[in-house]
Amino acid sequence: MSNLRALFFTTTSNECVNHALSWADVGELIHKTFGHGALINNDWQLLEYIQEHKPDVVFYIGACSGSGVPRPSTLIQARGMVPLISIVSDAGDAPWHPVMKAYRRRGCFDVQVAIDGVKGSPADLVTLTPVSHKLFAGQVTKDVRCGFSGTLGNDVRTQIVRSLEWFADLQVRNRTKTDGYPEHIAFLKRCQMTLNVSFNGSSTGHHIKGRVIEAGLAECCLLEHVDSPIADWFPSDCYISYRTPKDAAQTILRLGDATIQETAARLHHEVTTRFTPEIIYRSILSRVDITQSRTPI
Repeated sequence: MSNLRALFFTTTSNECVNHALSWADVGELIHKTFGHGALINNDWQLLEYIQEHKPDVVFYIGACSGSGVPRPSTLIQARGMVPLISIVSDAGDAPWHPVMKAYRRRGCFDVQVAIDGVKGSPADLVTLTPVSHKLFAGQVTKDVRCGFSGTLGNDVRTQIVRSLEWFADLQVRNRTKTDGYPEHIAFLKRCQMTLNVSFNGSSTGHHIKGRVIEAGLAECCLLEHVDSPIADWFPSDCYISYRTPKDAAQTILRLGDATIQETAARLHHEVTTRFTPEIIYRSILSRVDITQSRTPI
């Protein structure tokens, strides 16, 4: 895949930037963003970017709703120019289902890919989040017993994180919209354990977040909610389950060093051998024929 040029056309969120960076591990990356909440819909820019950069494939990462979300007619036109793949990080969440079904009816994409690990969504393919392995290179001192790096607000996740910050000395790094991914990685690599709160966007269910893959790359012992679908993807010795904040607090305070290290090593092995960007993108690209020319660019 090293000779493939991919255009990522995404929203401006931190996670979309990270997804795009993962392609740089395997091929040539061009990343352009759009404001899904913009007052003026500038979706014509997608067509201009395709004309300008002549990618072999386009990965679209959009939003469930918003005045700046590209119109289906524009997506269909783009698909006529180059293979167009939709990546959805919350496909298992109910608000996305009618949107994805509408895209399928209209023929907007060659394939819709769920990267949240939830089976049974309207996606054509379910996999896990591609994360750049190269960005996690190098060793650092693990001087944080248990840490959390993520965006906090007024949701259930924030309540859990704040309670563990108080009762279990969870070290919290609150990411902001302008926060850099290297700083996020640097913090995770310092953590012996890391907490993941696996609620989906509407907090009505659970999915596999990119933080699971990041924990493996950072060689952290992962604390994962018992209702997460992680068992569909990883052996049980790759993570430590918790049901309540009290369970998580007791684990943070009492788990032995040997178990922490063994669990971290198992997750690291699984991630680095089964969920590399190359493996994930090969599975996605196997669903489309990027050798066939379409409308001349």
